[in-house]
Amino acid sequence: MIRKLRFSGLWYPSDKDELLKLVKTTPQNDNNSILGVVPHAGLHYSASLIKLFFTTLSSNINKILLLTPSHYYRLEENTIGSGKFEKFETPFNDIEGFNLSIFEKGYEKATEREHAVK
Repeated sequence: MIRKLRFSGLWYPSDKDELLKLVKTTPQNDNNSILGVVPHAGLHYSASLIKLFFTTLSSNINKILLLTPSHYYRLEENTIGSGKFEKFETPFNDIEGFNLSIFEKGYEKATEREHAVK
């Protein structure tokens, strides 16, 4: 299953060249960061912090795990819900997904609706 874009053209430009102008920056340095808390507010509000985080990541990273709140779906206590998505659609190209066995499976509807990652 591919997780489709839902907010392209609404919360960020649908034109990939226009979007690239907003987020493109020169890497600051390779400080070996492996963890960060990044806001998910509208791109116009949070782009500078998002750029700073991703441009200072270690160049050795080959996977990124995004944890987000559930804005619309009630999860049971101590649950990390996960949908099973083989790919995630992005404005630039699809990226391969991966699933961790520690997550509770079967939350595709909640994950698909969630806006914190798109």
